Amino acid sequence: MRKSIALRRKIATHPRMIAVVAAGTLVAAILIMLMTASARAVIPEGNAPLVRNDAPLVTDPGATPGGEFAPGEVIVKFKETVGPGERANVRSQVGLEKVQELGLIKAELAKVEGRSVEDAVRASERRPEVEYAQPNFTYNPAGYADEPRFGELWGLNNTGQNGETPNVDINALEASGVTQGDPNLVVAVIDSGVDFSHPELTGRRWVNPGESGGGKETNGIDDDGNGFVDDVNGADFFNNDGNPFDDNSHGTHVSGTIAASVNDQGVVGVAPNVKIMALKILSPGSPLCSELLRTQTRRRS
Repeated sequence: MRKSIALRRKIATHPRMIAVVAAGTLVAAILIMLMTASARAVIPEGNAPLVRNDAPLVTDPGATPGGEFAPGEVIVKFKETVGPGERANVRSQVGLEKVQELGLIKAELAKVEGRSVEDAVRASERRPEVEYAQPNFTYNPAGYADEPRFGELWGLNNTGQNGETPNVDINALEASGVTQGDPNLVVAVIDSGVDFSHPELTGRRWVNPGESGGGKETNGIDDDGNGFVDDVNGADFFNNDGNPFDDNSHGTHVSGTIAASVNDQGVVGVAPNVKIMALKILSPGSPLCSELLRTQTRRRS
């Protein structure tokens, strides 16, 4: 018995044995750390010890009143320092499937799997890798779709209101969330002229800088030297003067389709912020080839 105890003491104090025991202890510690990290990595996100967040779902003042958004979709922006592997891990734990890169805002559109959009947004925003998350909101700028007769404009937004196939349109409602036209953009309407006294077009008329200001509008002089006197809002190539008034109504109709104002009075145009230059060539007959060429020259100048 005494010999056994003495032998064990000798072994325990031997330098090589001490090194082996130390190495074994280090390996065991590393294995424990790896197992713990691995276990954390595969814990379902719903069971992870996350900080509680009962804040209201992210909202956006530019979105449709009532918070309408695409079902089963969220927009997630990761922090710039987060790599592809970490992003994939977050998606896996939150229950997201990447659908599309949104390069303009350096974010991504993702499909939500197995949970509500609201829950997915909150879960994503709890993650330290995520800069922000939000539903894929529907954007309908205030006023554009509120015109009294907007429901009649099936070409802009076809809901099947006249028995047609829904969504066969130019997606004007969706496009209006991106732009409603640049006020500095001038659209030349080569037609029967334009009646700018129409309430939908009073604020959409282009003004010739060479024929306006200081009484130039009505001084009876060709101030800009282009061959037309007082051509403030365009020109009449049929009657060869500076007043492109519409005596046919067709050009006014076309101009309204392009740029009818958001004014709660009737319809709305595709781009209600642009300006209209009226170039009259019809009244009531068909124009000659030479008249069309002159009109094109004026439009380009």
